[in-house]
Amino acid sequence: HLALRGMFYILMESFPTLETIRPDGLRIITKKLENTRRALISIHCLHGSANDPEDRRGLFHFYEHMAFKGTKAKTEDQISGIFERYSLDHDAYTSRVRTSFNASGVDRHTEIVGELLFDMYLNASFPEAEIGKEKEVIYNEIAQSQDNDYHELNKKLGEVLWDKNPQKYPILGTNESVANITRDTLIKTREASYIPSNTVVLAVGNVEHDSIREQANRYLPLSDKKAEKIHWNDESSIPPKEKEVVVEKSDLKKVGIIYTSKVQKMSDKDWATIQVLMRMLGKGSDSMMFQEVRKRRGYAYSTGGGMIGLDQLGWRTYFFAETLPQTKDQAKNLIPEIIFRQPLNPEHFERVREGFIDYWLVSRETPGSWEESILDLVLDTEKPVSDVDQFPLYLVEVLSQMTIKDVEEIRHRLLLEDSFVCGILQPKK
Repeated sequence: HLALRGMFYILMESFPTLETIRPDGLRIITKKLENTRRALISIHCLHGSANDPEDRRGLFHFYEHMAFKGTKAKTEDQISGIFERYSLDHDAYTSRVRTSFNASGVDRHTEIVGELLFDMYLNASFPEAEIGKEKEVIYNEIAQSQDNDYHELNKKLGEVLWDKNPQKYPILGTNESVANITRDTLIKTREASYIPSNTVVLAVGNVEHDSIREQANRYLPLSDKKAEKIHWNDESSIPPKEKEVVVEKSDLKKVGIIYTSKVQKMSDKDWATIQVLMRMLGKGSDSMMFQEVRKRRGYAYSTGGGMIGLDQLGWRTYFFAETLPQTKDQAKNLIPEIIFRQPLNPEHFERVREGFIDYWLVSRETPGSWEESILDLVLDTEKPVSDVDQFPLYLVEVLSQMTIKDVEEIRHRLLLEDSFVCGILQPKK
């Protein structure tokens, strides 16, 4: 791997990620890539569902929808037509900590695509006639999520795990909270949140930093407004309110079992190590969950595990299996044995470790993968831009030196049995 890491290092050094931070806090970040004609541009408001008012949860997600309904200069149909002609793909999404708008296209259309995104971001008109209709769309989206078998169980697990942490609440909000959103609410949200000090402009691909900066400066003039910054307690030291949550549902044939726990804030090395551990325990057909629960005993068709969250809000691990009512108890008792006590196999560790090294060596080859990396590291983890280019190399070095003892240590330190809660989804009796 030494030769590969050397080649990777040269590539990263050749094309640095650039950033301009204006006096008012606007951040403009670009990553130029060669051998591509694609250019991806995105604009991010650093407020998301975690910033929703309690009586209007779903506000930032609803704002994202309404930005497509027209601007002061363009109708909804004109927006759709420009995207259709000049972008290869476009999207918008709301996370816990940001609301994002993005589009990619051939590099010669970067100016046109960027102008449309800036217009939507800053000048959405929020037509009164469209607000009621779009609420119906959101109600349908909420209903669709509620139809998911695990909706109620995940809701109850959130209530058991967290007290005030925003991960407790759905990004979409509820029918009642969305109904409280008005046009005036949307306008005030733009004035308070969609301002330079709370905005990141990001461009990746065949882009020039000076051009993106000039465009951002043109559409986002200097402003002395400051957005509210909230720091949340990840509540990782607070034990779950209950050790087991059971949800019964009619017309259900299977039993779903979830073990989940909050995890304390980690260093980068710890993060890399627990990724290896989680893959060994729960992810993929080579995992201990798959091998023990499905392959050796036939208790389940679906098994899995992983880690979700953000540095700003906190992380949690989860393991799941879907079984039949007659094998529920066996599967439920087996899963914690795998998580906490079953010995780790050195050969299995080496397969997972080497696989992660390969992944990080090729993980940044497209505009989309670079955008994801910059968002994860700079916006979510709040690392300096200077870390972006070197972070994959750093992880390769950490993985190259990692031992199974490191993984065993992180298992005993971060996966604490008393911090886990078990969720059961089962047929209604």
